[in-house]
Amino acid sequence: MKNNPDRRLWDCRFYGRLDDCDYFSWMNPPPHPHYNKVINGFLWKASNSENESSRYKDWQGKGRKLLKASKIDAYISQNGVTNSSKSHGLTKNPNLQQLGPKAKDVKKPVNPFVFLSCFLLGAITATYFVLIPIYMWLKDQIVPKGMSI
Repeated sequence: MKNNPDRRLWDCRFYGRLDDCDYFSWMNPPPHPHYNKVINGFLWKASNSENESSRYKDWQGKGRKLLKASKIDAYISQNGVTNSSKSHGLTKNPNLQQLGPKAKDVKKPVNPFVFLSCFLLGAITATYFVLIPIYMWLKDQIVPKGMSI
């Protein structure tokens, strides 16, 4: 069948009648010379397409690897730069999420000047709102109204 594509199963022309011959016969007509070019070209294209399909499978595997790598790269760039790149002077994009613990969870060293200024401001505020009213109340209790101290 591969060598002669014209090979067909022919039946007896009397098949199905009372005087049928009850058999089938194969007819092998001589192939046309053009068939060799067509069949060989088709077989070459078929083998070539098998090679292409295996190449596509290889490309598909490589594409999946590149896709995974690009997803990892996008995740890293979306979540900001790492600590090692911060030490090299790279700045973090403020629109990106921070990688690692959040800023409120990290204990930062306290600047002594800021600590002292907050303490003095708190002391002055406490004096104005707490100690002065208490002093005035005690003064009124000890010294009657209208008398000077």
